[in-house]
Amino acid sequence: MASAMRYWTRRATRTRRHALVGLSFLILGTVAGCHHVGPGRTHVRALNTPVALPPSIGQLLPSLMRHAELVALERLDTLRHGTKPPSARPGLPPNLGLDRSRLVLVLVISTGDRALSLVSGSDTVFRAPIAVESGQRLAYGGRAWTFRTPRGERPVLRKIADPVWTPPDWHYAEAASEHGLRLASLPSGGVSISRRRQLEIRDNAVGIRWPDGAFRGLPTEEHIVFDGALYIPPFGTRNRRLAGALGHFALDLGDGYMIHGTSDEASIGEASTHGCIRLRNDDMAWLYENVPVGTRVVIR
Repeated sequence: MASAMRYWTRRATRTRRHALVGLSFLILGTVAGCHHVGPGRTHVRALNTPVALPPSIGQLLPSLMRHAELVALERLDTLRHGTKPPSARPGLPPNLGLDRSRLVLVLVISTGDRALSLVSGSDTVFRAPIAVESGQRLAYGGRAWTFRTPRGERPVLRKIADPVWTPPDWHYAEAASEHGLRLASLPSGGVSISRRRQLEIRDNAVGIRWPDGAFRGLPTEEHIVFDGALYIPPFGTRNRRLAGALGHFALDLGDGYMIHGTSDEASIGEASTHGCIRLRNDDMAWLYENVPVGTRVVIR
C-alpha cells in the first residue's frame, strides 16, 4: 500500500509539473515570438526582445497561468485523497472571457451529504459544506411546524445583498417554548399591558404609551415580553426585521426558502436549520458572485 501511494504521489507530482511546464513553453514561445522560417526549422528570438502581444492574449495570460496551476494542484489532491476537498475548486476563472450566460449551471443540494455543488455539464465547478434541515417538529400555542426543506427543483428567483430576515411565527413560538412564556399576537391597534400602559405601534415600530401620553419605542432586536407573554409583532414593523441573521448574501428560492450565509458558522455541516440552506459566509459570497438569477436548483 505504501509503495502504491508513493507511485501515485510521484505520478501526481509529474502531472502537475508537466501541466505547468507545458503551459510555460506555450506562453514563452508566444512571448519570445517563436515562428517558422522554413520547412523543419524554427527560429526563436531572444527572450529579452520586446514583443507586442495582442491585447486579448496579454489580458488572458495571468488567468491562464493561475488556472493551469489550480487544475494541477487539484489533480494532485484528487490522486492523494480520492476526492476533491470542499470549497477548494477555483470555480469559473473570472478573466478568461467566458460568456457565462451560455453556461448551463445547476446547483445540486444533497441534504444527506450536507453539501452543495455547482455543476456545469459533467464538471463540478464548486463544492461546499452546508447546514441543512433539522427535521424537528415544534408544537406550541395551538400550532405546529415541521422544519424541512422541500425536495425537487426550483429556480433562483433573485439575489440579495445584505438580506434582512422577517422571522416567521415559529421563531417566536420557539422562543416562547424555550422560556416557558405564553404566545400572543400584537394587534395593529395595540393592547393594554397594565391599567396605565399600552403597547402601541407608531411609525412602524412597537412601543409603550405612558399615562402622560409619551411614547417610547422598544428595542427592535429584542423580543417583546410583558407579564409572562411573548408578543408577536405585526409584519411590516421594524420589530419584525432582523439584520445580520442571514449573513451578507442570499439566493431566494421562493416560498420563504433561501440559500444564505450565517451569523453562526459553527453550525455548518449540521442538521440545524428550519428549512433554509446555510453556508459559510465566504462560500456564500462566491455563490452570489457566480450564480445568475434563473439557475436551476436541485434539492435531494
